[in-house]
Amino acid sequence: MAWLSFRSLLQLLPTSSAFINPRTATTIQGAGEAPASPPQPQVRQLTKRKSAEVYRVDGTTAGDLVVKVINRRKGRDYLRFFTSLTASKAGLEHAAAQKLEGIGLQVAPPVASFRNWNPFSTVDSVFVAEFVPDLKPGDAFILTKGTTSEIKTQFLEKYAHDMRHMLDSGYLNVDAHPGNVLWSGREQDLLVWIDNEVENFTSDQRGAKKAHIMALLRRKSAKNETRLTDEELAWVEARL
Repeated sequence: MAWLSFRSLLQLLPTSSAFINPRTATTIQGAGEAPASPPQPQVRQLTKRKSAEVYRVDGTTAGDLVVKVINRRKGRDYLRFFTSLTASKAGLEHAAAQKLEGIGLQVAPPVASFRNWNPFSTVDSVFVAEFVPDLKPGDAFILTKGTTSEIKTQFLEKYAHDMRHMLDSGYLNVDAHPGNVLWSGREQDLLVWIDNEVENFTSDQRGAKKAHIMALLRRKSAKNETRLTDEELAWVEARL
């Protein structure tokens, strides 16, 4: 992973701060000692949900990036601001990505996380990662319910392998459904895990954490979001 220099980080700050408060961008840009007429990064929105908005930002001093703007939605999100000086949703996601990297799994390499210190803003924090090209969400490889294919089997094998490795390492990826996994579709390539929220657990809790994963997959399948058959769910469960 290419770590940001202090100067590059200062030049990246306007991109992230602009998502929180556009009026601060000009002030912070001056601190970065940027050239008089720097090329403007190209920003494109990838997804928009109530919980977060995700943008692709090309042409920054740190390369092509993904910027995730995480929103405060519930009372506990605002309460966290006053009860913890260190925890932010972006910071937790950054730490989770580093944990998965530490056990040899592939993630979108984390670059930085920024906490929004305005307690009245609806934006909680901003998470920045390197953009990894030529990938699709795992859901794209899970075809309509009841069908099978070689590429679907390959994806499920990789998914089950990585989930088992997390469990064996004492990690639960809380929302690790196929929509939060990216893959190129090439057999030799690893899965890339995104939107990570990782919890540690002890060995005696492994069975309960496995049950959590299967409950998540069954819930998504019932809503026709993961499109896995009962046989495929049982196949994955047997490999965890």
